[in-house]
Order: sequence, then C-alpha cells, then structure tokens
Amino acid sequence: MKALPEPAGVLAKRPDLVEPMREYLDAARSPNTRKAYRQAIAHFEAWCRQHGEAAWPPTADLLHTYFIDGAQAGDAWATLCVRRAAISVRCQLVLGLRDPPTHGLRLRTLFAGIREKGGPQSQRTPLTEETLRAALKAANVRDRAILLVGIASGMRADELARLELRDIGRYEAGWVLRIRKSKTDQSGKGRIARLAKVGGDLCPVAALEAWIAQAKATEGPLFRGLRRGGHPTSEALSPHAIWGVVKAAVVRAGLDPATFGSHSLRAGFVTWARARGLEWGEIMQQTGHRRIETVLKYDRPKEDDPAAFDRLGKMLK
Repeated sequence: MKALPEPAGVLAKRPDLVEPMREYLDAARSPNTRKAYRQAIAHFEAWCRQHGEAAWPPTADLLHTYFIDGAQAGDAWATLCVRRAAISVRCQLVLGLRDPPTHGLRLRTLFAGIREKGGPQSQRTPLTEETLRAALKAANVRDRAILLVGIASGMRADELARLELRDIGRYEAGWVLRIRKSKTDQSGKGRIARLAKVGGDLCPVAALEAWIAQAKATEGPLFRGLRRGGHPTSEALSPHAIWGVVKAAVVRAGLDPATFGSHSLRAGFVTWARARGLEWGEIMQQTGHRRIETVLKYDRPKEDDPAAFDRLGKMLK
C-alpha cells in the first residue's frame, strides 16, 4: 500500500503503530498477490491518464467504461478480476470508502455478462506421462526434482518456491511436504502434500533425495538457484523461475511451450489422479482446493481417452 488514511481516534495518539499496521496489512496477502495488485493499479492509473480522467476516487461510470474497454480489447477474465480486486482493496484500505463502486450491482452484473460472452478461460495444458518422460531425459538433478515433486504433489508454483528443508517429513512409505502458507490459506493454517515412494524413473522421493544430496544443504530453501557448472546457490527460486523450468522442459520434449506453464504440473496431477481412480476428496486434500467446482477445471482428460469410453460403455451394457 502506498498510503493509508490519516490516523484518527486512538491511533492518532500512537504514531508508532502506523507503520506496524501497514506491515500487518501487507502480510495478509502473499508477495505474488501484492505484486499483481501493484501492476493492476498501475494499469488502471495509466488508462485514466490516457483518457484524461482522475483515477481516485473512481466513479461507477469510470469503472464501467474501464472494464468494458478491457473486455473489448480481449483482456482475460482472470486479469479483469485481479484489476477489480486491486481497485476495491485500494478504495477500502487506502481511501477508506465503506461502499466502493467495485461492489455495485451494475458492475457485478456487467462482470457476469463479460464472463458469459467471453467464453471459457484459457487453461494450461497438463503434463502427461509421455510428455514428462520426454522432458526428464535432459533435465538436470534440480529440474528433475521440481518436475516430479510438482506433478506428484499438485502444488502451485509459489508453494513449491516457498518450501524449505525443514518442511520435509520422512517416512517409510513416502515423504510429506508441509505447506505453511498458500494462496487460499493466507492465515497460515497449513496443509501437507504426500510424496509416495513408487520406485522407477518417475519416483518423486528419489528425485528429491538426489537434489538434496547435490545441494549439500541442511536448512534454508529447498529449491535453489544454480550457478555456472550447476552449483547450487543459497537463494530460493522464484515462482517465475519454476515457470521457466516447466517451459524449458516442454521445449526439450519437442512441444510448443505456448500453452504450458507451472500450472501444467498442477493440472497434470489432477488429470493423472483421476485417471488412476483417486477420489475428489483425496485430490482436494493434496492440492488444497476448497471448492469442487474449482478443482474440476483442472480435470482435462484427452478427448479420445479409451478408458473413458470403456467406462461409459460398461454403464450402458
């Protein structure tokens, strides 16, 4: 947040608490969310300057025009939602508006119409077993661990990037990764993701064990940067770096990277899990999803899936 309303009441008598308040407000959202909101606010203010309008406080008509213009320009539904959320947060926390125009019925109805008319949201292509095996052939030890752990755990890129060595629990049947905070768990209640010891070349535990041995670290970030020659640094990878690992992997597999990204790991987990008979409850426990309609979006089986045709055929016999 760039600014807060002038302290009033008791808080005005305690200026030493203003900066801690700002820090607590910032801590309520992940670094990725704060970055996305800053970019969204910058976009809105630039648009207002271009059209000769004052950005703050925004009027309902101004917001209607802004979002319609974005929809007409082909901006993604998710992008429009982030911009709306960022403007709403600034209106309430910075400007002190109790009933910001972002909450108006007309704008909510407008967004519903944009979503319906805009068609399905673009989705990342899940990594299949065939794709993953091809990508792993030339992968270094770290990238192999990222790919296998990512697809076996169903984690988001920011969750993978935030893992530390202290978050690992080792058991006979497999390892457990403790996710201390995530996009849908800002309060930090945490959850676990299990990595089964499956043996073979797709074993996530074996891949992770090999990477830890190479990194020669006993504390700090789990996934780290690499210097020339493949020597690990002490700095954690960013979510964007994990996105780059996935992109490079699909290029090695001979595929067009345009439709792949770090979410391809998460989508791949759900797709594989469903194909192997895991129930939705087990899948959501692993991925941390709270709503079934959200996780359903990640279940993207192949159109010509023989097993799906076989199951439907048996139903009709």
